[in-house]
Amino acid sequence: MEAAIEALAASGIGVHEGPSAATPMRQLAGPTSPLRFIRSQVENLARDAEAGGGIGADRIDELLPMPPESVPFSFVLAGYVVAAQTPGAEHAREITADQDLETRHRSSSRRSSWRSSWAR
Repeated sequence: MEAAIEALAASGIGVHEGPSAATPMRQLAGPTSPLRFIRSQVENLARDAEAGGGIGADRIDELLPMPPESVPFSFVLAGYVVAAQTPGAEHAREITADQDLETRHRSSSRRSSWRSSWAR
């Protein structure tokens, strides 16, 4: 869970001890996000990730529909993970290191089932 808190802080997202805490548990890097979590939320996300949980690409595409002429959103997300030079993308590459996101999305029109998580 500490790794998740560190990764969020590196991305400018604060994790607070509780809902009334004014200061994040870690110093935030770069531009700060208006998004914030409380410790128990991050604990639950980390537990879910450690158990192999996550959101499959098909569900991501269902929740975030794209125009018919566009690629599915899961492809956009995979492109971000593969190529973006941000703390969030770097962390995503670490936790998806065992998955071939680039080939899977470049060479196949079928939607993958890779999972995103906050583990590690």
